[in-house]
Amino acid sequence: MAAQQHPPDRPFRLNDLLVDPAASLLTGPGGKVHLEPRVMAVLQILALHPGRVVSRHELLTAIWPGGEVYDEALTQCVYQLRQNLGQALGGDTGSLVRTVPKRGYILEARFTPVEGGGAATTRNRFPKRPVLITLALLALLAIAATILYRGPASRAGIDLNEVQTIAVLPFTQLSAGQQDPALELGMADTLIARLSGLQQVIVRPLAQVRGYANPGRDPVLAGSALGADIVVEGSIQRSGDALRVTVRLLKVSDGSALWAGTFNQQLSNIFLVQDEICTRIADVLALELKPRDRARFARRDTSQTEAYLAYVQGRLHLVRLTPPEMQASIAFFREAISLDPNYAQAWLGLANVLFRLPISGAVPPGDYYPEAKVAALRALEIDDSLAEGHAILGWIAFWFEWDWAVSEQHFRRAIQINPNDMESHLGYAHLLSNTGRHDAALAEVRRARELNPYFPIAAVLEAGFLNQAGRSREGLMRLEELRRADGDFWLTRVSLASKYSQLDRPQEALQEAERAVALSGRSSYALVSLIPPLVQLGRDEEARAVLGELLDRAESGFISAYDLALAYTALGNVESALDSLDAGFHRRDPKMTFILVEPRWSEIRDEPRFAELLRRMNLGAMQQ
Repeated sequence: MAAQQHPPDRPFRLNDLLVDPAASLLTGPGGKVHLEPRVMAVLQILALHPGRVVSRHELLTAIWPGGEVYDEALTQCVYQLRQNLGQALGGDTGSLVRTVPKRGYILEARFTPVEGGGAATTRNRFPKRPVLITLALLALLAIAATILYRGPASRAGIDLNEVQTIAVLPFTQLSAGQQDPALELGMADTLIARLSGLQQVIVRPLAQVRGYANPGRDPVLAGSALGADIVVEGSIQRSGDALRVTVRLLKVSDGSALWAGTFNQQLSNIFLVQDEICTRIADVLALELKPRDRARFARRDTSQTEAYLAYVQGRLHLVRLTPPEMQASIAFFREAISLDPNYAQAWLGLANVLFRLPISGAVPPGDYYPEAKVAALRALEIDDSLAEGHAILGWIAFWFEWDWAVSEQHFRRAIQINPNDMESHLGYAHLLSNTGRHDAALAEVRRARELNPYFPIAAVLEAGFLNQAGRSREGLMRLEELRRADGDFWLTRVSLASKYSQLDRPQEALQEAERAVALSGRSSYALVSLIPPLVQLGRDEEARAVLGELLDRAESGFISAYDLALAYTALGNVESALDSLDAGFHRRDPKMTFILVEPRWSEIRDEPRFAELLRRMNLGAMQQ
C-alpha cells in the first residue's frame, strides 16, 4: 500500500485514537497519553504506511539519520509505543503494532486524516537546551579539574519532593578506535553503585543500561525507554595515564542539561573524579545527603588502580550473562582480590558470578555456591552496609541451602539498607511465593515492579506468582499482555505454553513452546514445555524424541534434574520423575525450590516419595 500523503504535524485518527503529533499526544477511551518524541516519530512512520511492513532499517534510518544506533533503541521505542497505545485504548496493550519476525513492524489500524483540527500551536520536537546560567572553575581536593556547573536555578521543572529515577548510561570513548569497553562500563557501574545507596533516588541497574553503550545513541531517548527522569551520560578519553572525563546530567522530559563537567586527570585519580560526579549529581538534584551518604562518597572501595581495572573487566564479562562470559569474569575478580584483599566490591563481584552460574543451569550448583557464600560473607565483613551482599546471601539460602528463615532475614536486611533495590524486593517476593505466602509475595513483587516497570523478568514472575496463588485467570491475562508488549521474550512464551497446557489448550501451548525453543536457542527449560502439548495432541513419539534430546544433554553435561522430572511427569512416567526429583535434591538444584507451588506436580503430589521430599526440604509443614 502506498504511503499516505499527510502533513507531518497534522492530527489523524487510528481507529478510536486521535493522534496529535504537534502536541505529541494520544487521546482515546483510556484518556490522554503523552509520547516521547522518538516514540511519536515511530508511530507517524507506521501510520503513514498502514497495512504495510515497515522494516527496522527504514525506521532506524528515518529516526536516527546518520547515527550508529543499536537495534535495542528501536526495540525499546516500539515497546514504549505499545505501552502508550495500550494506555490510550484503556488497557489493550499494544495490539495495533504487530512484529513481523526478521522483517519489521506493521500497524494494523485504520488511518483517517483529521482536517482542520489539532493543536493550536506547533512545537519543536526537540526543545533547545537552555543556556548554562552558571560557569565556574572549582578546585577538587587533591586534583585539578574543570567543572561546568549549573546552580540551583537549573533544577526548574524537577519536583524535588518526588523520588527521581536515574539512568547512568555506559560512558563512551571520544577517540575512534580507542574504545575501552571495561573502563567505559566500569565508570557507569561505579556511579550506579554509589548512587543506589541514596534512598531519594531509584537507579536503573547496570544490566538494564548496558545496551546503550553505542556512541550514536540518543541519551534522552535512552532515558525515556528506561523509564528515567534523569539520565547521566559521559565520555572518556585515555592516553596512557592521562584521562579526560566529560559528564552531562540531562532531564528526560525536555532534554535540557542540568549540569555538565569536564575532568582532566591521571588514571590513578579516577576515584576522585567519581566522587565529584556523585556529589554534583546529589547537589543538582537537591538530595539531602546524610552523614553516612557523604561517608560513602568519600570512601574508597580500593586505592589500587590496577585492582579497579581488573574489577571492571570482571563486571564487563559478568553483565553479559552467558555462561562462558560469566566464567571469564571469575579470573578478573580473583585478580582484583589478589591485588587488594580488602576490596569489598571485588569479593561481591566474585560472589555474584559464583551464585548466578548454577542458576543458568550450565554447571552443578555444589561446585559453586559454597564459595559464593564465602565471598559474600567476606565482602560484608569488610563493609556490612552492602545491600547486595545481604541479597546474595538471601538468594544462596533460598536457592541452594533451603533455609527459608535465614533467606528471609538477609532479604529483609538488604531492603532495610536500600529500600529502592528492585532485585532485593524481587528475591524476597520469590521466597514468599515459593513457600506459599502468596499475598505477601504479590505485594512484594508489585513493589519491585513499581521501582522498575521496565524489567521483563519481574513481570513474568508476577504472572507466575498469580498462578501459584491460584489466581490463574489473572496470571494468564498478565502473560498475554506481556506477549503483546514484547513477543520476543522467551520466558513469557514458556510460561504461556505451560498455562495453555494446564487449560487443555494444547495447540496454543505447542505454538508458544515452539516459539520459546526458537527464541531461547533450544534451552532445556523451553524444550520441556514442548512435551505436555505433544502428549495432549497424541504425538507421543515426538514427545519422547524431545526427552531423548534432554537425556543426551544430561550425558554430555549438566542439565537440571528438575527439568527432567517435569518431562517424565508429562509422559506419565511417575517413578522416573520421582527419581529425577530425588537427584535434584542431592544436587541442590535451585529449581527444586518451586516444588511446593508448581501446579504441574498435581499428578504426583500424593505420592509418599513426593511428600518425603517436601519434608526433607523443610516444606512439609507449608504444604497446602
